[in-house]
Amino acid sequence: MPSASTPTTRPSTGSSPTPTPNSAATRNPSTPCRGWSTCVPAPHHSPAPPTPGNCAATSAPPPRTCAAPLNDANTPADRAFTLYHLAQLAFDNGDPKTALAQINVGLRAAPGSAELLEGRAKAEAALGNTDAALADYASAVAKVPQPSYVLELGELLQSLGRNKDAEQQYQVFRGEETLFTDNGVAPDSDQTLFEADHGDPAKALTLGESGLRTRPFIEMHDAYAWALHLNGRDTEALDQSRQATALGTRNALFHYHQGMIEKALGHPEQARTELRQALTINDHFNPLQAPTAQAALQELGTNR
Repeated sequence: MPSASTPTTRPSTGSSPTPTPNSAATRNPSTPCRGWSTCVPAPHHSPAPPTPGNCAATSAPPPRTCAAPLNDANTPADRAFTLYHLAQLAFDNGDPKTALAQINVGLRAAPGSAELLEGRAKAEAALGNTDAALADYASAVAKVPQPSYVLELGELLQSLGRNKDAEQQYQVFRGEETLFTDNGVAPDSDQTLFEADHGDPAKALTLGESGLRTRPFIEMHDAYAWALHLNGRDTEALDQSRQATALGTRNALFHYHQGMIEKALGHPEQARTELRQALTINDHFNPLQAPTAQAALQELGTNR
């Protein structure tokens, strides 16, 4: 856990903010991109993760493999870094088996990597191997207690009915976020979504408003949309959600949020479209919310 001397930068959660079409922030062409519209800084020695230019277009799922980045990975650390991002691409596009295979290769290059253990835990959970997932999450958190790892572990525990254990993880997450806030770190989408889903929706709204002023990226528009929805402000929420999806980013969570907002507004066709899209992209995008999306589709009178 961060100490009182925590720097005023937040540890990477595996994805960096993506500018909105109207944002003053623009993509740095020297910054490698992962995901489909998300740019992340990489270690200077590491090969760039697969980009829309060398793997697939932003509107289509990635291919099963992307050889070019691995061909440029000349050290074990580089291979582990590249394989983690390839695994993330596979997982985020609904292919946990390929993600698990990539992660396992990466762990042979970098045994004990917290990042790779977190990636393996996500894939294992999606494949139904929850005991292995819990063990890997625990190992990852013990090595590097990043808030995103802690939150993912808590949500998996909650999905298994282990609410007391989940709440312990949520308390750790709250403590870490308090330390970040006390050290001047601006609110981000993770903190806003956490309060919306597991804490205080009114606080989530305040965090979303503040975060959008300092981090006007599509992740914050999505998080603010969800906070607005949970505070009963669905018309405003839909506008924010549409800003989050305006770039065509393949993000199951964005489409899930938009689908639930459309449902709340009494727009069944639009809700079905968005919820189907979320589950088509990745039907294991979240251990709590993917089942909720399935249930909402059934309530709307359709199955996938």
